[in-house]
Amino acid sequence: MTQRIHEWADGFLNSPVEPMTPNIAKQFIQISMGMPSEVTAEEVHKQAEEINDLGVEIIHTRSHHIGLKISGQVFALIRTVSESPGTIVMWLHALRSWQVRNGDRLIDMDTISMSLFPMGFPTHAALQTAWAAQKLENGGNFLDTCNAETFKENSNAVDG
Repeated sequence: MTQRIHEWADGFLNSPVEPMTPNIAKQFIQISMGMPSEVTAEEVHKQAEEINDLGVEIIHTRSHHIGLKISGQVFALIRTVSESPGTIVMWLHALRSWQVRNGDRLIDMDTISMSLFPMGFPTHAALQTAWAAQKLENGGNFLDTCNAETFKENSNAVDG
């Protein structure tokens, strides 16, 4: 199962990208320059709780479930670039896979913009391909079977 999640994540992280739309670029700049880099994901979640946004709750709960450590800026960015709950889940799992293979450090905006996605974000077609790639034979979602143990190299987790 560990190998499967990392292979899936590599496909997501290396998928075709496109430049940011003007709206996403504007929001990216607002997040990067308007939010202090020290703001934690927990602080962003707490501030956003009152708007009752499902995407915010998915980022919060799934990040904890899989052991992902992201900055507040990255939390806000994922919510900004994700048009659906499934897209949010894919971002989180791909980032967690990268994180455990790269020193388990906090993923911040520098990591996103300089290391992972310096040329833009996955295209709509790439997101559709990544979604299809994680589907199980029974129609379920592989990513929903993953937890923090799944990402560990010596995991005893069983493939769903």
